[in-house]
Amino acid sequence: MLIITGTFEVAPDRIEAAQSAMTKMMQATRAEAGCLTYDFSQALGAPQRFRVYEEWEEAAALDAHRQSAHMTTYRAAMAENGVRDRALFLIQAGLKVPLG
Repeated sequence: MLIITGTFEVAPDRIEAAQSAMTKMMQATRAEAGCLTYDFSQALGAPQRFRVYEEWEEAAALDAHRQSAHMTTYRAAMAENGVRDRALFLIQAGLKVPLG
């Protein structure tokens, strides 16, 4: 399993527009083959800061996601929303076990 996680900020006056772009991205991405989880969350006390968390079955699914039309649209929208302080990380994970 591959995990993508990280944070980014948007311009304070573009929060609603950024949220709209993220909502569309989540809906399209969750329908992709190999996508296990795809979420954005907003930081309490810092409404311009967001966290992304993704889980993918395999590298081929993640590569297809990166090449998708909705990713291109999302990147353009987020550029318009003043994305800054972007820090994303890829984690290669093994076994995922529930913690009672």
